[in-house]
Amino acid sequence: MQYGHGVKTWATYFNNQHFIPVERTAQIFKDLLGHALSEATLLKANQELGELIKPSVLAVKAQLQQADVLHVDETGLRVKGTSIGCTRPRR
Repeated sequence: MQYGHGVKTWATYFNNQHFIPVERTAQIFKDLLGHALSEATLLKANQELGELIKPSVLAVKAQLQQADVLHVDETGLRVKGTSIGCTRPRR
């Protein structure tokens, strides 16, 4: 069975924005619409989304790599015993 963009959009939104597992997303569709989507359909919708947004992801990564300062989570991070603060100067 084929589904339209609306179904795929909602399915990937539940999975990626709200971290609802594939099995539970299928159950949501069954509960609300009376039709459960297969897990394979949901996984394929996520793959299609990944391909559609790939150019945007690559563009953002390229811009971040060129930034003089990269702002990251303010909680800090330790890598190989070295503390990384809330900003990272360009190398």
